[in-house]
Amino acid sequence: MTATSLDIDFHGEALQLHPQGAIWWPSEHTLILSDVHLGKSATFRAHGLPVPEGESEDDLVRITKLVTHFHTQRLLIVGDFFHSRSILTAPFKANLNKWLSDLPCKVILILGNHDPLPHKLADIPRLQTCSTHHIKQLHFVHDPAEVVEGTPTISGHLHPLCRIGTKKGPSMRVPCFLQQSSHLILPAFGTFTSGKLVEPGDDRKILYPITGDQVSHKLMFL
Repeated sequence: MTATSLDIDFHGEALQLHPQGAIWWPSEHTLILSDVHLGKSATFRAHGLPVPEGESEDDLVRITKLVTHFHTQRLLIVGDFFHSRSILTAPFKANLNKWLSDLPCKVILILGNHDPLPHKLADIPRLQTCSTHHIKQLHFVHDPAEVVEGTPTISGHLHPLCRIGTKKGPSMRVPCFLQQSSHLILPAFGTFTSGKLVEPGDDRKILYPITGDQVSHKLMFL
């Protein structure tokens, strides 16, 4: 896998920001990602919108490759693994159970606003669900609104993008990891997802843009 991750120190924990939009936590053998939104294109097609198929399968393949590459023992999905409960058909669940059974690691889903309620996922036994999660001193939630000030927390939900380029030349929007004090926000992992541009504000923001197969060193907003 030809990709250049960026090593950061997040409150004493060595993390690797990967250009696929995931975090590798070596000391915990844990892969962290967010906002896959499985079935989003199928949901759009069900409402008559002509969008391409196959992105969910591609995203699961990407996750499998990362899990294998890092010899992952724990996969932590920080919300919105699914796009809606309407995709939970019998064939979809059968395929998902097959995919999960082939993974060589534990899978934990922190339920996000798009994810089905736990009882809807009861027949997907290898998918452990919870509303929040802790590993060592790090706290994991889906929605940044749930972050407790001063508690080192990793979340998703916002799908952050940043603008890169020069003032005089062309610029483009790219996914990014966003850090604000003790809070680190993941970009959306899913292929068929939009994003929200991070703008300067009153609080200090550190952005780690994803450009191609690498995560760039930080940009700062004050």
